[in-house]
Amino acid sequence: MKLEVGMRTHKLVKLALFGLGLAASFVLFDRLLFISLREGASRYFASVGKEGIRWRESVGEGEERILAVGTSRAHRGFRAEVLSSLLNKKVSKEAGTWRYPQFYYYLYQNYKKRFGTPNLFLYAPDYFMFEMESKNLERIRRDGHAFPGKEGRFFERLLEDLENDGVPVFLVFIPDYIGTNETNFQQERFKRDIGRIAASPKKIRVLDYNRPEAFDLDDPGLFLDGGWGRASCHLNSKGALLFSRHMAEDIREILKADRRGQR
Repeated sequence: MKLEVGMRTHKLVKLALFGLGLAASFVLFDRLLFISLREGASRYFASVGKEGIRWRESVGEGEERILAVGTSRAHRGFRAEVLSSLLNKKVSKEAGTWRYPQFYYYLYQNYKKRFGTPNLFLYAPDYFMFEMESKNLERIRRDGHAFPGKEGRFFERLLEDLENDGVPVFLVFIPDYIGTNETNFQQERFKRDIGRIAASPKKIRVLDYNRPEAFDLDDPGLFLDGGWGRASCHLNSKGALLFSRHMAEDIREILKADRRGQR
């Protein structure tokens, strides 16, 4: 009987040690994978400023250029042909999925070398852009991420470079469907952070269309997706045309007022 108990105890100890070893291996693998991915991402972002980029073809005519950037929301929301037509400028739209301030900081350095400084810069800040390294956390918390987070310093450096180059900048809040807007309940804090960052440089304007009084957030016919519990959404073709026309008309009037003020 004592021998049986001893053997069982021995087996349990071996199982416990095996389990601890397995858990330790998983933790070590997870940390090594995280470090490897982080270093790889850093090298990739840095290479954006050093190596060639496949630039998208500019849209429209005109001697002056607009550089428009942001996430997939800006890719769908900014209609280059509408902006070009109403503002009489060529539009380079470099918006896309998983592109955040660090990416655009390096992209802007490259853009200047290739095309010179743009005459206008449009950036659509994304609600989660300061902490997108936490790829699952932001989906759970849905409380936004306070500046500076992981990307905020690059956002400031990008705006500082644009200011030093004398480029007029418009930070544009793209409309969210009403459910998404209410899900991201820290919108006002995020907008205050953006407003504070933009307050110092003189050439930065903030255009907020993510408000019921500025755009019909409650019309499902203007949105591709979104809704309560969804942290992100996109305008559909109809919504993007309406939004881009409204934004371009506002920008045109602001630029006209600037020119009048310079006389």
